[in-house]
Amino acid sequence: MPAPAEPALQAVLLAGGTGSRLGGADKALLMRGRRTLLSRWVEELDRREIRTAVVGPAHLRAEVSEAVQLVQEKPAFSGPAAGILAGVRALQHGSQSGEDRSWTLVLAVDMASPGPLIEWLLAALEAAPAADAVLPQDGSGRVQYLCALVSTTWLQRRAQELGPGGLVNARVRTLLDGLDGADTVVHPVIPAELAADIDTFEDALRWGIDLPGAGAR
Repeated sequence: MPAPAEPALQAVLLAGGTGSRLGGADKALLMRGRRTLLSRWVEELDRREIRTAVVGPAHLRAEVSEAVQLVQEKPAFSGPAAGILAGVRALQHGSQSGEDRSWTLVLAVDMASPGPLIEWLLAALEAAPAADAVLPQDGSGRVQYLCALVSTTWLQRRAQELGPGGLVNARVRTLLDGLDGADTVVHPVIPAELAADIDTFEDALRWGIDLPGAGAR
């Protein structure tokens, strides 16, 4: 009997955060070592040959190759749910028909450990191959919507249901609410170090981010 085909993978990487708690810093361009957070993410996704749409402003093009789609939700800065839909729609144009085992990674550029996080999510999917979504939760039971894996077919159907502008200024939870009726949604507990993001000056200091003023807070 032939081995089952590997599921097709794609990723929507949200990179338009304004960093209001970081003095207005552009999170995608924060430097860790000599590389931006965005370039770290794109490298990890590219190394795994995962088709990617980066959702963020046009000036981020210098950080990504032409093979990576760069899109922005409309209106601009109208929230993460609208951004995910923009990324899903952009990737849909380049997808191949018949990919019934396709999955979309939903990711945020300020997550601090790109490679280990991707590997953890893929392992969680392997442990639950019939799932419609892998929505991790932290130790307190809070769902981490911006480091998730969701059925691409489900996301595409949801995008059609909502239509253009259907989630302006909405939370990601609103986008994924329909998964409550899906066949299988798993909620593995994500290790704290993998769920860490860079949201405050203290986070920046902890992760060695080169941010003016971070060390003085």
